[in-house]
Amino acid sequence: MTMPGPNSGGGSGNGQTVGAPAVSGRSAEGPAERPAEGPGPNGLLSFPRGFTWGSASAAYQIEGAAVTDGRGPSVWDTFARAPGNVRGGDTGDIACDSYHRYREDVALMAELGLDGYRFSVSWPRVQPGGRGPANQRGLDYYKRLLDELDAHGIAGAVTLYHWDLPRWLPRTTCCSRTGWPPPRFAPSCPAPR
Repeated sequence: MTMPGPNSGGGSGNGQTVGAPAVSGRSAEGPAERPAEGPGPNGLLSFPRGFTWGSASAAYQIEGAAVTDGRGPSVWDTFARAPGNVRGGDTGDIACDSYHRYREDVALMAELGLDGYRFSVSWPRVQPGGRGPANQRGLDYYKRLLDELDAHGIAGAVTLYHWDLPRWLPRTTCCSRTGWPPPRFAPSCPAPR
């Protein structure tokens, strides 16, 4: 499980995705009582009732399972394998192996008392070629993850696109290097089916 810091580039940048086990927790009776808005008893900042304490991740950084269940190659797979791009030559092939260990990850979130989890969907996992039919095994993984979160009372928040493109997509005439049609080409590009 990844718990990004304020300067790690892994969070939303708006201060709403925070991991803070020291402030929030769950007990056998359920969620711990949250302090009211304003200064707490020790004079430090407290958070409003209903504030969602959570963590966030990005698919390529945690899932691993790079060739499992029909996942296609990603632009990140290509980038990480190019000599000199990543210190030590590390790749996301295994990463934290959250694809296989998501139950453990969710149990850790529950143990920390988190109420929310923002995760991204790997486009190459759910649509390996970038277009065409969906990969049911990839969709099933995300359904299992959402079911596990729900079983632990943790709200899932899905980021549909987090820079994890199918490898070939940016090379097509109708896509810019970001995977989206440049405005000048959009009218001539076929709509995804």
